[in-house]
Amino acid sequence: MYVLIDALGWEILRDRPFLDDLLPERHRVETVLGYSCGAIPTVLTGALPSRHGFWNYYYRSPETSPFWWTRPLRYLPKRFREWRGTRRIIQMISKVLAGYGGYFSVGNLPVDRMAYFDLSEKSQIYEPGALAPTRSIFDELETNGTAYECYNYHAHSDEEILALMPSRLRESDARVYFLYLSGLDAYFHYHIDDADGVSEQLAFYEQGLRAIDDAARERWGKVRWSIFSDHGMTPIRQTVDLIGEVERLGLRVPEDYLATYDSTMARFWTENEDATVDLRGLLDGLRYGRVLTRDELAELGVLFDDDRYGELVFLVEPGTIICPSDLGRVPTAGMHGFHPREDPCSYAVYLSSHAPDTAMQHITDIFPNLKAGLFPT
Repeated sequence: MYVLIDALGWEILRDRPFLDDLLPERHRVETVLGYSCGAIPTVLTGALPSRHGFWNYYYRSPETSPFWWTRPLRYLPKRFREWRGTRRIIQMISKVLAGYGGYFSVGNLPVDRMAYFDLSEKSQIYEPGALAPTRSIFDELETNGTAYECYNYHAHSDEEILALMPSRLRESDARVYFLYLSGLDAYFHYHIDDADGVSEQLAFYEQGLRAIDDAARERWGKVRWSIFSDHGMTPIRQTVDLIGEVERLGLRVPEDYLATYDSTMARFWTENEDATVDLRGLLDGLRYGRVLTRDELAELGVLFDDDRYGELVFLVEPGTIICPSDLGRVPTAGMHGFHPREDPCSYAVYLSSHAPDTAMQHITDIFPNLKAGLFPT
């Protein structure tokens, strides 16, 4: 049983019971800088984003943008091009034209910037070949002819997965099951500061997983469990309007610069020296974050030679979010995507019924442990 529980952080579990008798091995593991769109491919492949190619949701690539056809819309009055109905139509048409099968959303990305960006997740990553050329755990399962079943949000809610699994374990001949449970992430974003609510959510998942354990033992006699996460969740104490501060510089888009604003970082591409100087001058003077050096990006495994994810990367301090951003306009109680070594709440977990085959320090260590459990030497 392999279970990826989104946003189940070490700090969340540290002082709470959660399947302690089934999972005696409990490890705090460092995540990657960024969000699930970079962290989950890292979990599934054991490779850092700079190797597997998935980091943040949007990256600069006007040549491959699924929104290429929206360029004329930038000349419409803002109230028309940013109307909710317009954005819904853009999302629907762009997904069909591009043939994307993965998570597809225009988010809050302004229509006049869409045509310059592509989306990192072009297919469902919980399938063989989806992260090619990097091999994932699903490629390993397929190559070795291992019968397995995978359940995730593309077809089922968490409640449906937990309810369905006992019957599947009684009926199916598959010996490996991979579950991706995403509901805690959604809950924590808005209720991470509700300690009782968090505990109640964990109790619900524990009950569902125990029922799965009972069914698996009834059928097979024993179960090898690995439960792990992609990142934690950090309580938010302040929001900042970085978009407004940058726009007050008076620089032109796209003639002077392009930008995309995530919840905890902003990524910039500049077209001339004056724009670079102005942006650096502003960002270096802000007290709530800093520009990461290229050496830092390389050390964290998120430096790309073509700078498609950003030439300048500005990261805010833990507990701060950029709002509004290209991912949303509503402040949240919790967020992830802070510096993975400077924010204790960012750490993920690896819990198992057995001692890990290799040291567990980083989410890149999860994949080799999963693989070792499937194909012991």
